[in-house]
Amino acid sequence: MKLRNKKIFRLWNRLSVRLCCYFFLIIGLFAAILIVLFNRMFEQGVMENYRKDEQRRAERIATRMTDFVEEGDVRGFISYSEMLKTIEDSDTTDIWIVSNGKKDTMMTEDYTNADINAVELNEEMSQVLSGALAGENGFNSGYDEMYEVPVVRVGTPIFDRQKNIIGAVLIVCMVENQEAVINNSIWSSIVSVTLAMIISMIIAFFITKQISSPLRDMRRVALRMAKGDYEVKTKTNRTDEIGTLAKTLDILSDRLLEAEMERDNEEQM
Repeated sequence: MKLRNKKIFRLWNRLSVRLCCYFFLIIGLFAAILIVLFNRMFEQGVMENYRKDEQRRAERIATRMTDFVEEGDVRGFISYSEMLKTIEDSDTTDIWIVSNGKKDTMMTEDYTNADINAVELNEEMSQVLSGALAGENGFNSGYDEMYEVPVVRVGTPIFDRQKNIIGAVLIVCMVENQEAVINNSIWSSIVSVTLAMIISMIIAFFITKQISSPLRDMRRVALRMAKGDYEVKTKTNRTDEIGTLAKTLDILSDRLLEAEMERDNEEQM
């Protein structure tokens, strides 16, 4: 056990191993932050696309409802309502057309498919609907306990020709595939980052080798000089700091060789 720990300690003390580990750590942290930011932005982008699509749909429905109410076209609304039910069934979307509840400027029940007084809405849906009945386009999103999936909630007011608010359109779109799409994007990110880290580690290995090899040569030269061999040279052509250090060691070996030759000449005299 002690021998094994000693080998691990000696391995960790190698410059190339430390540089590779530090490089791997930096790349890993950067990749983790990148994945989190990317998936957060991706999730927001998906929800924003859903919001825009459902907002446009709600505005189209509100415009049609204005026409039906102003023209008194109940039969046309009934046909249109049937078409909306088809959309609800195929798109996992709930479309609610409600009156504003005010006697002076309200749609009759003939033009609604839901009674806000008889339906239990959660807080998020109530906020969107309240904003729409106040004349504003409303939106929020998130996990809905009622639907048990992430949803996008959109509300749009319905106006009459005099710009009075007579009702609102509330759309709740279930984003059932969002989690699967996000998970796929996460795995794609992980695979891409893993490949990038492997390539980076290979590059880091060659970079550290370029640093550690001259150092090993200088160590070899220093040990030879310690044994009295002053003719040994590092034989490096590098022009960076490591090359400067190696050339300094070569100069030292030359000076020691000259000193040894002078000492030998003096002894012979």
